[in-house]
Amino acid sequence: MIYEKLRCISIDVESVRTYFINHVLKFEPVFPSPNFGGWTIQSYTGRYTDGWQNGQNCFEKDPTTGNTVFNMEKAKEIGLRRPQDHVNLTEVGTDYIKTLIEEISSLGFTPCRARFSILKANSSSSLHQDGLSNAYNVRMHIPILTNKNCYFSSEGEQEHAPADGSAYLVKVNRLHQVFNNSDRDRLHIIMDVWDTHGHSKFHKFSSN
Repeated sequence: MIYEKLRCISIDVESVRTYFINHVLKFEPVFPSPNFGGWTIQSYTGRYTDGWQNGQNCFEKDPTTGNTVFNMEKAKEIGLRRPQDHVNLTEVGTDYIKTLIEEISSLGFTPCRARFSILKANSSSSLHQDGLSNAYNVRMHIPILTNKNCYFSSEGEQEHAPADGSAYLVKVNRLHQVFNNSDRDRLHIIMDVWDTHGHSKFHKFSSN
């Protein structure tokens, strides 16, 4: 299992699509890499262009132990901030999207660094890891525009998350890759979360 579907959240996908077309598309998207980019819903500065620094390059293999470690100096050089610092709603975090973030927050997921995320047609991400293996690193995915040829691959598994109004949790502190083998861009809302109220079975957060 890659994705865990949540039962506590139901998204009005058509409202999101309408909002995206009427409000978000008037802003120029940010593309930190040729295939991946979008618009930030929650950022540190409150601007939708903030928070797109690539933290993947800050995770390195320790040559002595072989363990994945985080290079703090490299993070400082590129201006990378913690996900928890990105909580201010931006120009694309209004109306229904603002209500959606507030609903997710009220359920105890403490959402941060939410974004409208595009994976371009006929492309893929690099094989990467977004957190230390022994840390809690979970993201919520809300598919908005997708198809069966878009899927998440990790540890020998592949899985597609449909845009059926559901929210899905996925661990990103293991090697994974995202594919869009179609002629249409994939659009998800993605955010870092902590399941502090135990809504999920496999992604519960405990501070102990």
